Amino acid sequence: MSKNAIKNKDLAYDIARACKIPINEASKLLSIILDTLVKDIRKNKILQIRDFGRFKLTKYRRVHIPSGFVPASKYSCSFQQRGKLAQLMYSKWYSKYANTLGTKYVRLIKQGDIRGAKRTKRLLRKKIKNNRRMAEWLADRGRLPWTLPKIKCGAANAPEIEE
Repeated sequence: MSKNAIKNKDLAYDIARACKIPINEASKLLSIILDTLVKDIRKNKILQIRDFGRFKLTKYRRVHIPSGFVPASKYSCSFQQRGKLAQLMYSKWYSKYANTLGTKYVRLIKQGDIRGAKRTKRLLRKKIKNNRRMAEWLADRGRLPWTLPKIKCGAANAPEIEE
């Protein structure tokens, strides 16, 4: 589980606070919603929520061995944002091109192409020059080729200043 993953308990507290209902009712509501989502995705193998995204359940491929094959017994669930969620995520700060450059940089370093990696690093620096959130996102995933400077702030209402 990633460090930014939200737990059901935290989500129930957020629902209770936003809807101004008791925490036990919020946790019951959350469990009913999650159970319904899981049942639907197991039944139809795909679940679409308007202006949010699409969950898709796919079965792993079977494994071929010399004496035959082993049938797949595991499933994977993928999520792709759609509609308003995709607009919110992509139009604010997320850059597909910067993500591609970060991934390319890591691949070039592993392959030993130092010259290509330096060129990619320069392009990436230009692309995310004034985009701190995208730089943090890449750094969390290990795709940022440099260390991100800490943000220093003196008071609660003071502007953020990079070192």
